[in-house]
Amino acid sequence: MIKILLADDNKLSLQYFSELICWEDYGYELVATAIDGENAWYDFQKYMPQVVIADIQMPILSGIDLARKVLSAAPETVFLFLSSYSEFQYARAALKLKVYDYLLKHETTKQVFIQKLMEIRMHIQHTKKTQRLLAKEDVLSLFLHNKNSTCSSAEMPLSLSLRYDCFFLEQQHPFPFLRQSLSDCSFEEYKLSADSLAEHCYQNFDHSVVMVPISEFQFLLLTSPNHNPFDFCCQLQRNLMSTFSCSFSIVIVQKNQTIQECAASYENMRSLLTQIYFYPPSAIIEGIYLTPQHPLSVPQNFKEQYSTICRNTLSLMDHQYQDIVRAKDYSCFCQIAQEWIKILLTYDRHTILPSSGQILSLFPDESCHLSCDINEVYQWIRQKFVQLIDTLSLCITTPLSHVIQDAIFLISTNYGDYNLNVEWIAERLQISPSNLNTLFKKETGCTPWKIIVNTRLSHARQLLMQSHDTPTQICYKTGYNSLSYFSKSFKKAYGLSPQEYRRKYTSDTSQT
Repeated sequence: MIKILLADDNKLSLQYFSELICWEDYGYELVATAIDGENAWYDFQKYMPQVVIADIQMPILSGIDLARKVLSAAPETVFLFLSSYSEFQYARAALKLKVYDYLLKHETTKQVFIQKLMEIRMHIQHTKKTQRLLAKEDVLSLFLHNKNSTCSSAEMPLSLSLRYDCFFLEQQHPFPFLRQSLSDCSFEEYKLSADSLAEHCYQNFDHSVVMVPISEFQFLLLTSPNHNPFDFCCQLQRNLMSTFSCSFSIVIVQKNQTIQECAASYENMRSLLTQIYFYPPSAIIEGIYLTPQHPLSVPQNFKEQYSTICRNTLSLMDHQYQDIVRAKDYSCFCQIAQEWIKILLTYDRHTILPSSGQILSLFPDESCHLSCDINEVYQWIRQKFVQLIDTLSLCITTPLSHVIQDAIFLISTNYGDYNLNVEWIAERLQISPSNLNTLFKKETGCTPWKIIVNTRLSHARQLLMQSHDTPTQICYKTGYNSLSYFSKSFKKAYGLSPQEYRRKYTSDTSQT
């Protein structure tokens, strides 16, 4: 909707024009009516309408003075005079101010008024397209390439002479270091097309001027000045979430400033923008509240601190995490979190529970869909350490040989292949099947075939709980080529058929 403001000191005239048409039918929203120029100026600053229709002769602040203030503050505003006066001097004053048009009240019928509004709508749409093209080039130049405009005021492009609100948007996504560290895990990407996101903003928020991507998940949005940018951010955030099913954090970079001033503010706070990760997901932050961080470094004896994994490990992690939060040092968090994950990976798929013969899997695919929220990521990593500590307390204390570690890795990465068996593993490890069985029994207390079966059934159980795959699909995904044999093995292990197990799990979770 195009926001419009009406101002006329004649109450009957003001009522007549405000009720002359159904504004929404023509794409307009009448945001305010004012009985004098002073109130009109107050309402303009509050609502920042794209169109102002005002009488020339008004008390306190005349229409001419109002137009001068409005067009000085927001040159893109379409200003239209309504008057009972037909003297040329008023028309000449209007032309000098570069108002859009000058209409006489007694000649302005409903049809004439509607026609003029349609012309204004087309004018605004054309101007917006021009602004976007100009502003996009200037955003790319000033914001991304850090170049200063050397234009004189007379040569300055339209987009540089206008005022904007500037916002930094970041789509929620997995941290880059997680994607690097867990490269064998499949991340469910929610990356949006920059063009589709921009077009959505243009269509649903009339005061959006230009949106450009600045990285894979980050965007800059310029809008016409809004009387309450925080409310706009809340509305934008809700709209994007409902439309694209993903959330955004937003930083208000600058309000009601030229594109050059917005670019300068962005440049000044660019190094501080990672602080949004220390706020709750989908935070809306005033850029002026971002403060310099206090740099930390990874302790030199970090590896020694984690040479033994036990309950004290959790206290050490909590202490280091609290230091990072106090310092708001995102870079340090990424380094330490990456080291924590490296420690976890040394145990992942290389550790066996002797009681069940099950391979420890700390990073199943389903657990890696994380948002860029530092606290959430930390709690996720911490929970992995809890799981590891609990597992180690039940595991064999003597280290496994390289042969058995390699065999476990082959099982954990090939359990979905129905050709996987003891002979298949032995052939790749260049060892006889009998020797492989002997080593497994000696070091783990289990046979390799038992571990193959337990691994397949464990993954089948996860898929039944966490996916919509049918039992038949799960059967083939976990290395079985017979549904009846799969169902029989599953029931022997868990006491329920795959269908019964899924129903019970669904029933239990729906009740909690």
